[in-house]
Amino acid sequence: MKQLPGSAKTLLGVLLGSLYTLPAAAQISDTIQPFVGVSIQHDSNLLRQDADQYPGVDFADTYKTAQAGFTLERPIGRQLLTGTARVTRVDYDHFNELDYTGKDGKLDLAWLVGSHVTGHVGASYSEALGAFNDFHSSELNLRTDKSVYGNINWKFHPEWQVHTGYKREVFAFDLASQQYNNRTESTTDAGADYLLKNGSSVGLLFRHIKGDYPVTFVGGGTVYDNNFVSNEANLNVSWAYSAISQVTFIGGWVRRNYVLGDARDSSGGHGRLVANWAPLSHVQFGASLWREFVAAEGVYVHGAMATGQSLNVTWTPTAKIELEANLQNERRAFNAQPGIVNPFSPSDRTRSATLGVNYAVLRQVTLGLNVGRFTRDGSVAVQTTTYRSNTVGFSASVKF
Repeated sequence: MKQLPGSAKTLLGVLLGSLYTLPAAAQISDTIQPFVGVSIQHDSNLLRQDADQYPGVDFADTYKTAQAGFTLERPIGRQLLTGTARVTRVDYDHFNELDYTGKDGKLDLAWLVGSHVTGHVGASYSEALGAFNDFHSSELNLRTDKSVYGNINWKFHPEWQVHTGYKREVFAFDLASQQYNNRTESTTDAGADYLLKNGSSVGLLFRHIKGDYPVTFVGGGTVYDNNFVSNEANLNVSWAYSAISQVTFIGGWVRRNYVLGDARDSSGGHGRLVANWAPLSHVQFGASLWREFVAAEGVYVHGAMATGQSLNVTWTPTAKIELEANLQNERRAFNAQPGIVNPFSPSDRTRSATLGVNYAVLRQVTLGLNVGRFTRDGSVAVQTTTYRSNTVGFSASVKF
């Protein structure tokens, strides 16, 4: 087995040393709190390949992660500046051509003018290895995600508020063979809400999304341009049923039009329902149902309608122990590129089940153990694989 890289060894030493020094340690200031962490994870099918297509081939791998970063929280008058920054080093035992150093960060300013006008402005950046769910190559492919956003909310009456926002998000892939998936999504929304005395609200939300794919591609002798415009009209509901039960819903009608190729235009109902229930102080349940347009990054499709369900349970039996279980099921019905694939059954289904436990050894030292099961019933029509994968991992982190 490959030895830990120097960066991981250093952070591991810091972690072990912190077990003895933390009772006397403190964060740098009230503003910045550094953290470090290491983890080791085993995945029985890292590349999410179909075992039936590669009999006898082992796609399992164990990888080690070392990370360091800090969180930021700074009041500025009545405003609040928060953020986080992190550098992550990942090293694989078998597929070491995938070794990489990732970076991510986020900065947000929550602002307030008077007592009735509020909002947020911020930016985020993420650079990490592209997921293997839809692309199964062992070539290094870093995916970057950059975004800027801002929104404003005006409560002009005790029972009424209006709001609007804008977000621009840019996705890019390093691997030349996947750069046709590079895109920029610009989202503008506006809405109005009626506010109830119990904290609930009911309103309308209108959203406009413009998708720009700078790289066109050729398939079956046809040039494809995935640029699109999407318009939504939604009902926006936040219902505080009681102190322990809350439900939110955003959904309505969506229409997506492509700049080239009217045959690909589509429309229909969509939405997401989220329910939270905390019957006991140490037990919380969360459930979601959704039907949404999602980006499908591939040569053979230009998008998908995803329908799914998820359940999350968090149990904190003691002040030091927390257990969390997640179940998720999602079906993607793809919109196939005309003339490229057989339109017969262009859909797949993905399921996941995870269980994790965290133990706070000390106030600022946490150990974690997790297991997971991930499966997909793929679609030959759009060339998504059928796979099975089991994972197990251990982690340790320190906040100074």
